[in-house]
Amino acid sequence: MLTPEQIQGYLQKYGDSLFPCAMSEYLAHTNRVIWGLLIDSDERRFHRLFGEIALADLEQFNSSFHDTIAGYRVRARDFFPNLTADADVFLISKQCLDFPPSEVEALIIHELCHWYIDSGLQSSHPITINAKDRIKAKSLHRKTDQSLENITKHTRQFCELLKK
Repeated sequence: MLTPEQIQGYLQKYGDSLFPCAMSEYLAHTNRVIWGLLIDSDERRFHRLFGEIALADLEQFNSSFHDTIAGYRVRARDFFPNLTADADVFLISKQCLDFPPSEVEALIIHELCHWYIDSGLQSSHPITINAKDRIKAKSLHRKTDQSLENITKHTRQFCELLKK
């Protein structure tokens, strides 16, 4: 079973190494912290995974529980204005803790691609996408549920980053 420290370590490792703007630099520049929440589908609640999350903040998240495998929310205060800190939130399902590390790493990279786009960093510090990447991304994008793109955010741009 993976520990919260391992999950946080993977997030930091890939967030700081895969993108032109490192996650640690982004967090420092925006004066944000990152919180990790564990999604408990059985209890229909979020639990603290990592980060200093006040109980009141955790209760705000639990007032709007959504079940998923994983997620990343940039600027959580945009959705929960009464949070005690300006935070980005990484979410992962409790069931993922039993996945092989390589599968968890793939999920984390997937969510970091969402972070990079949603934070605006792909616009300000773009990853160069070549023609070969675009072809692979087009093929991947065709396999997504495009009718749910407004929910999943699995856009063509997202597929380009993921295939890079």
